[in-house]
Amino acid sequence: MDVPIKDSVYLDSVYVKEEFRGSSLGTKLIKEFESWTREMRYKKMYIGVFSKNEKAIELYKKLGFTENTT
Repeated sequence: MDVPIKDSVYLDSVYVKEEFRGSSLGTKLIKEFESWTREMRYKKMYIGVFSKNEKAIELYKKLGFTENTT
């Protein structure tokens, strides 16, 4: 993914171990990432995810992220 460097931050991926899935841990991690991003005054944030990882994509969309494919 070609990410603009200035004023943006990129999280390569998030992995939640299977035994912790469904516990809202992924949501908490992403919300913490958003909070940190605002605190650091970044204007844009990007998260890398495999296109076949439908559960993660669904979570990111639910949290307000949009797809930016390249």
